[in-house]
Amino acid sequence: MDSENIIQPENNFPEDPHHKQIKNVIPEYPEKRSNSNFRNNFIFFLISGFTLVNLIIFVYTALKKFT
Repeated sequence: MDSENIIQPENNFPEDPHHKQIKNVIPEYPEKRSNSNFRNNFIFFLISGFTLVNLIIFVYTALKKFT
């Protein structure tokens, strides 16, 4: 009984347009987030791979020069 009384008051408030707008926006959020997350990861891997290749080339040329 008490738990019903606790849950109930949410429905007693009149629905204002701002609250409605937020409720409509939320379901689309995870998809957009995952897409941007994938793009950020892709860019990060591209940059890290590029720097790794540069480092290997640098070490190789340095060893070639000194030996």
